[in-house]
Formats: sequence, structure tokens, C-alpha cells
Amino acid sequence: MLRKISVIDKSAIKYRNEKFKLLGIGGSDHPYILCVNRFPGISQDEISERVIVNKSNTTRTLARLEEDGYIKRKTNEIDKRIFNVELTDKGKELIPNINIINEELEDYLFSDFTKEEKENFNLLLDKVYKKAIEYARKDWKKK
Repeated sequence: MLRKISVIDKSAIKYRNEKFKLLGIGGSDHPYILCVNRFPGISQDEISERVIVNKSNTTRTLARLEEDGYIKRKTNEIDKRIFNVELTDKGKELIPNINIINEELEDYLFSDFTKEEKENFNLLLDKVYKKAIEYARKDWKKK
């Protein structure tokens, strides 16, 4: 089963890389952009935990997104070691297109499912997802 999940993930990455390249972002940039959109002013550390990547990857990705004009990082007024992140207008313009690309991918992958099958699959996937998040966050706390 995990091999199948891995193949699905690799296929999704390939699809997103192709589509997001047309938007001027990398295939793995969208989780950061969506996270900042959902939680304006979020800290870099919180982004790392929510996206489930290490802090150095978050720092590199955010630096590139800032350089490209999609986000802005501001020093936290209370703790100068913390950067809070917000989308720029250019970054906000990406949100509808990212959502459309993700919806198109999901529609394609589930095109052979009935509505009921899709709902049941989603319920089962939620169980696996929760266990994966539980493990990732447990591992995260060790660091």
C-alpha cells in the first residue's frame, strides 16, 4: 500500500511541477504559500511544523519566495529572533491558481470514483493521515 501512496505522491509532484512552473513557482512551494495564506503573520518555525519540513528547508524556500516577491518576512516585535511571514499582493494572486491546479489534479485522480467511494476513501485516508501526522509531530518534538 505504501508503494502505491508513494507512486501517487510522485505523480502529483510531477503534475504540480509542470503546472506551477507556468505560475513562476516550484512544485513544492505551494504548501508554504497556502500555509501563509491561511495563517497570515505565521512564524517560520510554525510553518515548518505545519508543512512538516525541517527548518533549514523552510528558511531556504521562504528566502527564495521573498526574493521572487511572493512573501515578506518581518522581524517579530516581541522576539527579534522570530520572523513572521505574510503574502504580498503578488503571492495572494497565486492562491486561486494553486487551488485550481490542486482541484484539477484531485478531479483527475478520482475520476473513476463514485461520490460514495470518494467519501469512503477520504474517511479511510484521514485515519492514515492522522497517524502520519502523529508520528511526524512526535519526531518533530525530539529535535
